[in-house]
Amino acid sequence: MDINGLGMATSASQTQSGGGQVLDKDSFLKLFVAQMEHQDPLNPMEAYEFSAQLAQFSSLEQLYNLNENMTNLIAYQTSQNNLQLLSLIDKKVEVVTDKLTLQEGKATEAYYELTEEATSCVIKIYDENGTNVRSLNLGSADAGSYTLDWDGLDQKGAILPDGRYYFDVVAKDAAGQEVAVNTSICGRITGLDFDGGLTMLVMEDGSKIGVADVVRVIDTTDINAQEETTT
Repeated sequence: MDINGLGMATSASQTQSGGGQVLDKDSFLKLFVAQMEHQDPLNPMEAYEFSAQLAQFSSLEQLYNLNENMTNLIAYQTSQNNLQLLSLIDKKVEVVTDKLTLQEGKATEAYYELTEEATSCVIKIYDENGTNVRSLNLGSADAGSYTLDWDGLDQKGAILPDGRYYFDVVAKDAAGQEVAVNTSICGRITGLDFDGGLTMLVMEDGSKIGVADVVRVIDTTDINAQEETTT
């Protein structure tokens, strides 16, 4: 019995057989041994073919070991990164997002940045269902960063229920073209969530954010020191 295709399989550390089972290096070695045992005595494998398949198997084994080492290295690096993220707990951070949380009539500390001067600027607050519950017409504004000043009331002055909200800043220049706006919020990190293999930072309002969305870390020690000095 002549078993072909062993050399072609060395381009990857693993492949699929017709039955859907994963073939590892041990499986390829069994195939090679089976090929040696069932070769035609009247037409044996040439020496160079034997040497070539041994070399191919050696390459396959090295690729398999390299893949295993890389997997272990990634797992180690991930664990080290997670340990470093523990230092963010109880730190105040600024996060790129447009999501807000309203608790007891107090909204998340939020900011928006106009990249250029705007002749008109309107902030629209939406609830989780996408309903526009409040619009704040701010008029003209220079380029720069601003704090979102929202009292947690709807357009009619009624107190909105606690929950998740998000805001959208629509700014236009003198030509009527939209001005690019960057939005962010600030809050304390209270924990880490590793569910699903992706590390998420847990904010004090219970929301979860990605590490890549953090643009600034504020040391709470400095904040407390400033508050005591002011007092």
